[in-house]
Amino acid sequence: MGLALLLLLGAAGAAAAGACPPPALRFEPLAPGLWWIPAAGGDADAANRGQVSNLLLAEDGRRLWLLGSGPTPAFGRALACQVQRQFGRPVTDVVSPWPRPELVLGLAGLGRVRSWAHAEVAAAMRQRCPGCVERLRARLGTAAQDLGAAPVRVPDRHLTGASGRLGPWQWWLLGRGPGFPVTVWEYAGSQARYAPGLLWGDGPPDGRDADLDTLERSTRTLAEGLPDAASARQWLGEQGPPLPADAPQAHLRYWMALRAAVAAAVARGDADSGAPAPIAGFESMLGQPRHALNWQRAFRQAEEAFLQRNLR
Repeated sequence: MGLALLLLLGAAGAAAAGACPPPALRFEPLAPGLWWIPAAGGDADAANRGQVSNLLLAEDGRRLWLLGSGPTPAFGRALACQVQRQFGRPVTDVVSPWPRPELVLGLAGLGRVRSWAHAEVAAAMRQRCPGCVERLRARLGTAAQDLGAAPVRVPDRHLTGASGRLGPWQWWLLGRGPGFPVTVWEYAGSQARYAPGLLWGDGPPDGRDADLDTLERSTRTLAEGLPDAASARQWLGEQGPPLPADAPQAHLRYWMALRAAVAAAVARGDADSGAPAPIAGFESMLGQPRHALNWQRAFRQAEEAFLQRNLR
């Protein structure tokens, strides 16, 4: 074996030894000092290793903030390594925006960082994470080893109240239903807002674990009730690319139309066949799995409300 080949193999081995673990992540600029880390669409599985929630990374002087940390401690380690390589310094602060395991379990792999969450989010994580971890483990299949033996780290720095400021962020507390608080975030000076759990950029939103009345109210707050609501120029949701300024209004129209169509079907005495009926203005949603699941969720909740009203 020649010297040149030996040197080449040695260099390749050294590069591999210093390489960050997969998956390879992208840091897409949204605004000066703010980057989007895109997620895969759909649900967690072995192929995407659970990376199905968008994350944000932001500068604040020498501090680097993450909103969300990914699905597993293994992902958290990959994220920490790649941030260090890309930006020349480590993540210093991590926020858990809502108690979705695919969004918050990476924290356990990020090492010595300040960990933040609203007190309601932290309480929900303590209550829900053990069961959520087992469900995620089942979905990950052959990638379940990424979770390790102790995948849950509950943030120890807590926010309280309905809104406030934290570092470079303005935040608001909303919700998807009992046990599912959601926080919404705006990076200072960016006119960019992040609403995981409430907005989706890759098709219909996801109401599977939500109380749809609460979810509709929260979406209305995004559209109409936040301070300076008209100042938002860009939104980032749970999945999919960035959304335009009117994304909350579009989501609100969807929830209102869906629930009205389902309420009319229940009042007529229609049976839930599992297949959504066409909804004027949202015909393109037919055939999309999340829309079908939303229809079923809305049908069950509308039936329960109808029975309660008529059994009094």
